[in-house]
Amino acid sequence: AGYLGRKLAGEEHFIPIAHKQKEGVERGIFDPVDFLPMREALGQGKTIVVAAYYKPAAAWQLPDKGGYGAAYLAQIAEAVLVPVAVDIKSEKPIRTIAEKLKAFIDKPDVEVIVGSPLDVPRLEGIERLAEILRERKEGRLSKERRTEFQQLSQQLRVQSDAIMKSLAALLPEEKQGSWRQVKTPEQKDGPPARNASPKSQ
Repeated sequence: AGYLGRKLAGEEHFIPIAHKQKEGVERGIFDPVDFLPMREALGQGKTIVVAAYYKPAAAWQLPDKGGYGAAYLAQIAEAVLVPVAVDIKSEKPIRTIAEKLKAFIDKPDVEVIVGSPLDVPRLEGIERLAEILRERKEGRLSKERRTEFQQLSQQLRVQSDAIMKSLAALLPEEKQGSWRQVKTPEQKDGPPARNASPKSQ
């Protein structure tokens, strides 16, 4: 979550992850080590919420690319993934920090939509990814390890894309972004896939 989200919800509710500064903005980066305490928490019966992407587009649409985190955690913890979409009922853009603050101060209505559990196939060699990334960072990646890294990255990307598609299916079409899929007449006439709709206070 971003700085604003952590402050609003309370830092104690978040497991720290690695960050870097890009264009003056703090962004999370994928580091397998960060997911070890999350796996431990799942083993203790706790629920972990992982943002599938860093931030929405300015018009509250899903961005064109999601992160690896949720897919990777599901792999190493053998956990079930349940997509949860958050539809913020606001038409105000959120291009700047000031616009984000204004949007939350106005307390727009919020709908939380819980989807069906996702089947995440086990990726062979996923347990070696942390070691491979460490070797890559140290500049000592062999040709074989580089090939394995590329394969695992591509497989995680496929699973990340599947997560983004599942989230898009829960949101209104105008907020699905590039993940929007053309529906058949039968799908358009069918009931919406929504089973929870709490409202902001």
